[in-house]
Amino acid sequence: MGSFFKRKNGEDTSAEKAKEAAKEELSPDETEKRIREILSGEDKNTAKSKRKPKKTKKIIIVAVIAVILLLFLSRLMGKKEMSLPPVSELKKGEIESSLTVTGPVEGTESVDVTSNLHAKVTELNVKEGDEVKEGETILLKIDTADIEKEIENAKGNLELLRAQREEKLRDEQAQYEKALQDLAFAEDDFNRKNALYQTGDISKVDYDTALNALNDARRTAQGFNVENGRVTGDESSDLEIENAERALRQVEDKLEDAVIKAPISGTVTRVYTKVGQFADKTDDANNPLIVIEDLKKLQMKVKISEYSIGMVKEDQPVEITADILGGKTVEGKIASISPTGEEKGGGSTERVIPAIVSIEDDSGLIAGITAKAKILLAKAEDSFTVPISAVSDDGEGDKLIQFVISEGTEKNVGSIESVKVETGIEGDINIEIKDTVSKEDRALLKEGALFITSYDASLEGMSGSFASPEKLQEETAAVSRKE
Repeated sequence: MGSFFKRKNGEDTSAEKAKEAAKEELSPDETEKRIREILSGEDKNTAKSKRKPKKTKKIIIVAVIAVILLLFLSRLMGKKEMSLPPVSELKKGEIESSLTVTGPVEGTESVDVTSNLHAKVTELNVKEGDEVKEGETILLKIDTADIEKEIENAKGNLELLRAQREEKLRDEQAQYEKALQDLAFAEDDFNRKNALYQTGDISKVDYDTALNALNDARRTAQGFNVENGRVTGDESSDLEIENAERALRQVEDKLEDAVIKAPISGTVTRVYTKVGQFADKTDDANNPLIVIEDLKKLQMKVKISEYSIGMVKEDQPVEITADILGGKTVEGKIASISPTGEEKGGGSTERVIPAIVSIEDDSGLIAGITAKAKILLAKAEDSFTVPISAVSDDGEGDKLIQFVISEGTEKNVGSIESVKVETGIEGDINIEIKDTVSKEDRALLKEGALFITSYDASLEGMSGSFASPEKLQEETAAVSRKE
């Protein structure tokens, strides 16, 4: 390595002096301090020689590399410092926890237009993409020839039943009027014979015969359903008429169903039928005749794992992405969560809970595509955050982070020690560290404090002079400026 450095005017270069300093019998900390004095131009042995020859940019870079290598070698010779652990400075920032799910984009209102009529489509008035208006736009018409025949038959049956009832009522009315006449005759006969029986002019047999005839006449007259002197008929006839009227209405409804109008206002997104096809069966997949959706307001249908649903609440913000957006994101929110779960499918025993994500207007999304929904579960600002790898578990439920002990504490400055901490929100990479450490360790939990970025129990108790990547970068830049 010495071949890269040269003397000029009988003076050593900074790199050579750094090399000589590394050879001195000094401790690792003293060696590092010595090298930094040389690089900063504060070497007491060269204080009188302030004039330094100009060096090329290349020599400066090589010198800095040499110093770093020498510093690294000096650390290797120190006690318990076989390698430098990865450290970083504790900083505050923003952290959030999220859950990403996928699902289809669709209109907020969707209707499948179907028909139960086993008749052919005679007219199809819409195609995919057409705008329709509720109750006004005629979507299609169905052949009514068979329906009209059914209507005629139903009407004929109803008229027949009504005629039969009228005829029956006329007969019953005549029978009722005769029964009234018979009752009047029986009453007169009984009154006469009762008077004779009282005077002993007729026998008890004749009296009883007259009384029985009167009772029979009364029962016959009372056996008719009468209202205001007119026979109204029995319930069986009325029931037959009602059934026939209902059957006629049902057939007439079929005639109305043969002209299908838009049930909602929206856009025709699917048409599965065609002229000449039976309306009650479109294809083997049993698709509807037509699908209409309200595309002015879109939504996503997602399914959330039973293990995560406890963190999801209505109105939580959602960030939506899809290929069609070209890298942009769209805002949404959890609109509703189903009260019940369902099978995930695919042989899994896991259950999922359906949820609806509402999407903001003019999002650029279209119905029928799949999108990703990133649900923001929790968010914290101005909080300490560290990589997840920096946190370990002590086996008893407590979380640990290894800090490099700094000044201002009663602990061994420069040593690595584990500190119990309370964690908060966990993101994809970082995790929140709450400001709830013990009073003894509170001085460590501050911005700029050094911590080990990857927890390693074997580092416990190691001591030395540690510098974060940010600090080393600043020092290297400072040396370059002085050179």
